[in-house]
Amino acid sequence: MAILNQDMTDADEQRLIAFWRSLPVWRKLEIMGDLYEAANVLALADLRRCHPGESHEQLVARLIGRRRLLELHAGVASAPIHACSGLPEAPLPTDPLSTALESFRTTRSS
Repeated sequence: MAILNQDMTDADEQRLIAFWRSLPVWRKLEIMGDLYEAANVLALADLRRCHPGESHEQLVARLIGRRRLLELHAGVASAPIHACSGLPEAPLPTDPLSTALESFRTTRSS
């Protein structure tokens, strides 16, 4: 009876579990870091395909905004959300200093 994957035999699953248990913690963290980096590269590539005219900084801001939106609605979406889907855009992250300066300018001009 497979616990991790239904397309895996019990023997293969036991080997996989034994493999992960045998790795030192630093190696597990290194692998997870590589997976996280690969996910970022793929997500940015998909955003670049959907928004070809935007700069790298704008694409990163979109990615951060998309992640914030997904975190707010964790568990709501049952399927992966494609970057070009109709998901409403989250507000882009702003620099706290820029926000403070804008607030100061607004109150000063009033």
